[in-house]
Amino acid sequence: MIGVGASRGLAGALLGALAAGGLVLGLQRKVLIGYALVALVPITSGLARGLPIPGLRFSEAFTVGAAVLVLGRTAGDRDRRWEAIDWAAAGFVGMHAVLGVFGSLVNASFTMRGVQLLVGPVQFFLLYRVVRATIETPRQRVVALRLLLLSSIPVSLLAIAQYIGVPGVQEFVEQITQSGVFDLWIWSQQPRATGPFESWHPLAGYLFLLMVLAIAEIADGDRDVMPMWATTSLLGLMTLALLVSQTLNVLAGLAIVAVMIAVMTRRVAQVLVPLAAVALVGAVIFGPVLLDRVASQEVDNPTSSGGVQTPQTIGYRFEVWTDQYIPAIVDHWMTGYGPELPPSIEWRYTESVYFTLLLRGGVALFGAYAVMMAVTWRDSWRRRNTTELPRRSVAMALVAGIVALVPMQTVFPYFTASGLPQVWWILAALMAGSSSATVRARPDERGRPSLGS
Repeated sequence: MIGVGASRGLAGALLGALAAGGLVLGLQRKVLIGYALVALVPITSGLARGLPIPGLRFSEAFTVGAAVLVLGRTAGDRDRRWEAIDWAAAGFVGMHAVLGVFGSLVNASFTMRGVQLLVGPVQFFLLYRVVRATIETPRQRVVALRLLLLSSIPVSLLAIAQYIGVPGVQEFVEQITQSGVFDLWIWSQQPRATGPFESWHPLAGYLFLLMVLAIAEIADGDRDVMPMWATTSLLGLMTLALLVSQTLNVLAGLAIVAVMIAVMTRRVAQVLVPLAAVALVGAVIFGPVLLDRVASQEVDNPTSSGGVQTPQTIGYRFEVWTDQYIPAIVDHWMTGYGPELPPSIEWRYTESVYFTLLLRGGVALFGAYAVMMAVTWRDSWRRRNTTELPRRSVAMALVAGIVALVPMQTVFPYFTASGLPQVWWILAALMAGSSSATVRARPDERGRPSLGS
């Protein structure tokens, strides 16, 4: 600690002491490592590289360190047999890495940024495996879900404070994210909240899955994780944060989710009426802002050069995909080009997870992704009737969330960005595993018909 203090100052020494203390506790109780990952990794995934570890994101270093500590120690434990979801996830991650390296070598496009893009899904899979290995009992899942939901409070408050212009908040966000989005023409015309992420889309993606989980818990009457008033309050706070991000496709995805969960729980009126009331209040408060956001979709970027404009509309996205991305994919349709984009592409944002996957690994990687999502959806569908309420809520959230993500990811690659994928892999880990360790139905639920009957 003295050496750290001499090189990094008092703050570095304190962080080192906390890390050492956390290491000792984690070695004694592995579940604490799982809790720490659930609470910290999603909300720090958007922080800039080098904070506080040079060249790395905090979430990446934390995940890899936790994997080193946990996975080797649990390799011989009982109930560690891989299920279909484990194999499907490993297949997607493995294909992403192998095809990415192959494409980079064949097309001579191997760069450090490309390596960072290739490592992304590997850390997601490690996060999934560590959470599965450390959080195993119903009680532990309750605590993990509580931490996951509560960690949205600082994110939501930061986004709201950023949007309303609390002094010093915007400068703080720019410092911790080091994002270039604040220099873009589109943000200067209509500022949107980003929270601790590099842009508004990752913020909205992070909030999306947590809001889906909260809706599922409210619809299913789950009071194990939190009292109903607390879950409802968190949902309201996250709704405000989502509205100030002005991300319209996520709002549309939540509408799909609400209908699906209401039908699955057979509580259409009980779910949709309160949510409609919240939507009405949000429309009254943020209606002008959202209308300006819709109107801005037709505005061209007057500062653009070389015929490239800021993609304000779906129509422009189709133009970019047709003129630039589809020709590049046709030339590398089977195994992709690699993690970096071909030099022929001028607009360096795919704007879609499907084009991202096709460019990185062709139809082979796209197929692996589709298989993983299908297996996860199937396992979630099967577990939506379990008597363990927290796991049941997670299963319903994944069933509805995966369906909503199909159209949502047409206009942004949420699954390869920050925010959403960390939450998705954690929820998948909490849903997966043996179903034998479930709690008995509560007395007020024993007469309730099965959700699938």
